[in-house]
Amino acid sequence: MMELLRPSLEETFVIQNQQVTLDYIGKKGSTVGVTKEKRIKYAKEILQREMLPYVSVGEYCETKKAYYFGYIIHRLLLCALGRRPEDDMNHYGNKRLDLAGPLLGGLFRMVSL
Repeated sequence: MMELLRPSLEETFVIQNQQVTLDYIGKKGSTVGVTKEKRIKYAKEILQREMLPYVSVGEYCETKKAYYFGYIIHRLLLCALGRRPEDDMNHYGNKRLDLAGPLLGGLFRMVSL
């Protein structure tokens, strides 16, 4: 598993703390005339609201999301190594249904940016 993760770990070795990480993520958005503090705030909002919104969207939800990402990556690695069968994404039990409210909220959020 470590050999599969090695390229990702080597590429991100220079990012050692949370502030540098948030600034790196914030730079992926619009960076023209934006201060470092605004980039960090933007990155925090993206991580809280847009990334895995079904896990948690409140303050200090990063730990839950980090554990869930670890779980996802672990399952992907097990599948890549052949230790676990692939999931059938077309099976009804593997579907996640979105209701009208959250879908409309997402549209309004995108339009207001």
